[in-house]
Amino acid sequence: MNKPIVSLLLIILWSGISLAQAAEKSLPSASQQIESLQQIESLQRRADKLAFGELGANNYHLAKARTWLDLALGEYHENEGNGIVPAAIAQAEALLDTLEKKKTDITMDTPEQVPGSKAVRPDLWNKIATLKKHEKFSCGQRPIAEAEVHLLWAGHEKLESGWSHA
Repeated sequence: MNKPIVSLLLIILWSGISLAQAAEKSLPSASQQIESLQQIESLQRRADKLAFGELGANNYHLAKARTWLDLALGEYHENEGNGIVPAAIAQAEALLDTLEKKKTDITMDTPEQVPGSKAVRPDLWNKIATLKKHEKFSCGQRPIAEAEVHLLWAGHEKLESGWSHA
């Protein structure tokens, strides 16, 4: 065989091995996937209990926790291995823990990015911050909480596939 063909074959073989190793590292194991799904389902049951209780479904923090769980479940079904699923689960769990303890000093802050996402649209984050300070905020707290998490979710989609997908 001549040298260019051998070199080309070696490069292709090496690239294939590298891609396979990268794919193995980024995908969660089957046990991690099962554990994530069980955790999401458990947190959804806790959120439903709060929504049907005295707290109600329109509570800002509960709406945000439920949207974090929507994000986690959606990305779980896409086999995401970039950290977005555990980050979303952690955000939801922290909010639900605080709500179940009936704490009233819960922060209104939402991270603009978590592992597996990218900060996007600072103009929209600024508008959301303004709306959260509005005197009629209580009327729109659920869609505002959902918008925050969806904006972060868009940052994940942009990081993953570019603006056309976000």
